[in-house]
Amino acid sequence: MASEGPADARPPAPPPPGPGLWAGSVDGLFRAAKVLALLYVFLLSVQLIGDGFRLLGGGSASSLFTGIDNPLVALLIGLLATAVLQSSSTTTAITVGLVAAEAIDLPMAIPMVMGANIGTSVTNTLVSMGHARDAADFERAFAGATVHDIFNLLAVAILLPLELLTGFIERLSGWLVAPLVELGGARFESPLQAVLQPAARALVHIDKALIQRAALGQPVEGSLVDGGLLAATGLGDRALGGLLLALAATLLVMALMGIVRTLKALVESRAAEWLRRALGRSAIVSMGIGAGATVAVQSSSITTSTLVPMVGVGLVTLEAMYPLTLGANVGTTVTALLASMGAEGPGAVLGLQIALCHLLFNLLGIALLYPLPALRPVPLRMARALAARVARRPRLGLAYVGGVFFALPLAALALYEWLAA
Repeated sequence: MASEGPADARPPAPPPPGPGLWAGSVDGLFRAAKVLALLYVFLLSVQLIGDGFRLLGGGSASSLFTGIDNPLVALLIGLLATAVLQSSSTTTAITVGLVAAEAIDLPMAIPMVMGANIGTSVTNTLVSMGHARDAADFERAFAGATVHDIFNLLAVAILLPLELLTGFIERLSGWLVAPLVELGGARFESPLQAVLQPAARALVHIDKALIQRAALGQPVEGSLVDGGLLAATGLGDRALGGLLLALAATLLVMALMGIVRTLKALVESRAAEWLRRALGRSAIVSMGIGAGATVAVQSSSITTSTLVPMVGVGLVTLEAMYPLTLGANVGTTVTALLASMGAEGPGAVLGLQIALCHLLFNLLGIALLYPLPALRPVPLRMARALAARVARRPRLGLAYVGGVFFALPLAALALYEWLAA
């Protein structure tokens, strides 16, 4: 009988197949679908925020662009116009039109596109405010958002005085424009826009061509809105813009809360470690990813705004986001550069030159601030110091956005007008 023991000590039979594995797969698919749906709503809300700002300020944009005869004024107008219109591409297109129409000259247009670079970062700073409930997350997210602002401000602080003293960006772009103008134009359609536009236009459809015409001082009759569910309310452009901003902000907060919960669970997974390693390998690769993503979606605001929640929950470090942001700065110039090659005539040459100036400004800013070990961490330190203060008093975050992107430029322009009178 004792010998029967080993014979009977067989390994236990595997449990009969049950729903566990299948249930886990279904749960994983459900979570993936949920994340994609939340991300869609988040990106849609970012776009709707831009549309709301365009309705609030687009109809009166022409008053911003007239009578420019001072480079600092041009810089502030580029900043303010981009913050209002929520699109550096729109501001650049308006600038190209103004140059082609000889309303402003190149020395005034170059500071304007520099200002557009600063103004485009307002959206991701607003997105970071969605983390205000959790102090640690908010501090990281605000630092992730403002490192973009601070880098652009530092680049302007260095390159604008050099340009005013030497005109080197204008001369370099003039040297490059001759062979490029023969290449012909190209038009890039964003696959993301193809997905977002139907839903955005179902709510409100804005005629962006009218906004550009208004900014160029051309007569515009009627509303900037030519369709969508919200158009049926009968509200004026500004009231409709306010309503759209409120709706978009609500959608953004709801989507952001869901995304943050999902990302916090992801921080503990292997996918998080893979992402950290992939982004931490090479700054050049990260810049390429940031530029490629921005070219694909045709918006640096969308690229950086998508990264901010990841930084907030600790999935992506501030150091990893930094080169991605720089790549987004470069990527946002590519669409205008490609499109500007397709026009004809002397105005088109100037338009291409302005697009090249925008690209050169971003490349030179990276070349000056990123390679040198002494300068590279400066935007990171400044962003962290600012975020630490704002995390203790979240209202300072709103004051920062309102002050840097709206109040200070408006006050400076008003002071200039008063002194010039």
